[in-house]
Amino acid sequence: MATDRMDVQRLIPASPAAVFRVLSDPRGHVAIDSAGMLLSAEGAPVRAVGDRFVVHMDREALNDYPLGKYDVTVVITAFEQDREIAWTIEGALRPQIGHVYGYTLEPAEDGATLVTSYYDWSGIDPVWRDAEIFPIIPESALRATLGILARTVTSGWEPPPAPGRPVLDQVNLVTTDVAATVDFYRRLGVEVPDEPEPWHRHHRTGVMPGGLDLDIDSATFASRWDQGWPEGTAGVVIGFRLPDRDAVDRTYEDLTSAGHAGQQPPYDTFWGARYAIVTDPNGTAVGLMSPSDPTLRRPPPAPE
Repeated sequence: MATDRMDVQRLIPASPAAVFRVLSDPRGHVAIDSAGMLLSAEGAPVRAVGDRFVVHMDREALNDYPLGKYDVTVVITAFEQDREIAWTIEGALRPQIGHVYGYTLEPAEDGATLVTSYYDWSGIDPVWRDAEIFPIIPESALRATLGILARTVTSGWEPPPAPGRPVLDQVNLVTTDVAATVDFYRRLGVEVPDEPEPWHRHHRTGVMPGGLDLDIDSATFASRWDQGWPEGTAGVVIGFRLPDRDAVDRTYEDLTSAGHAGQQPPYDTFWGARYAIVTDPNGTAVGLMSPSDPTLRRPPPAPE
């Protein structure tokens, strides 16, 4: 019996919330694309029926229709948090096609999720039905996308930061006892490599997943990169990466003009970055750092 809908299922060892987080984020759609057509997406995570986002496409990845690169708008047609999401596509073709892609999520044993991916062309415009080209994707494409979705979710996917936004990428622990601090985090399970003399007494970097830097510095060495660090005291600096050197200066000026205390005015560091520190309303030191420029690096000051 002919049908105008295709359904495939896969059990994914992750919660419905984790799966839905990927499916409701435009960047998640790009991450799980199995055809290589989705170049990038613009828009916030969707929250309701009628929400929209734009996807930049490249049909050359399929080499079936000579459309080249083009944009489409994804329009959400079904939305039930952590249960179902579906959408139709609006583009340059006229009349609009009217086919629908979607996912349903069912909680399963051991915290897993039974995910059903469906493709429904029952409501397509008669012009396209008469063209007799549907379905325009094979079942294998839905299965491949489910496989990539499983891998993406279980690997702890995080959406890439929006352009220009600060990224939390460093936690700097300033301590009066580096050896004891290193021992604590090693016992916790963090890999903290040794450093040669005399640096092993003053600076260590923990190996963390996801690109986060966990730096352990002595209070003595902290004063070499933060002129405002209180002598002989322990504490924490949380660090945000900004897009460029000018952004460090602008952000420091904006925050200090708003009344927040500047602890270290912007300067060019020995590791090649532009860097500054302000304190938040709770007294926490907040580092502002640009990407490092290798051509501006120089030997670090002696730690002792």
